Amino acid sequence: MMTVQYVPAQDRLLLRLCPVKRRPNKELGAYRVWWDREGCIFAVDIMPFTQKWKEFKKGLRTARLGGIWKGVIITHEDIEDTRRELLETLEARC
Repeated sequence: MMTVQYVPAQDRLLLRLCPVKRRPNKELGAYRVWWDREGCIFAVDIMPFTQKWKEFKKGLRTARLGGIWKGVIITHEDIEDTRRELLETLEARC
């Protein structure tokens, strides 16, 4: 029994892979997850789904930087300048 249920009035998405009769094993903010002793996931509940979906789609084209780069924002202009410098270096070698 695999079901995907979206409830617009609650903005809730519930994915059930197996029947669930007890409380979730873990609740992390907007997410609730049910699993068994072997770690197999039974169900996932996301409760403001549209907000989390927008955050997920927004994060698809970005990479989180860590270490010495943590907090640094790389702009499109930075990328274009670096490309130009690299092309100039390559042309100088040829």
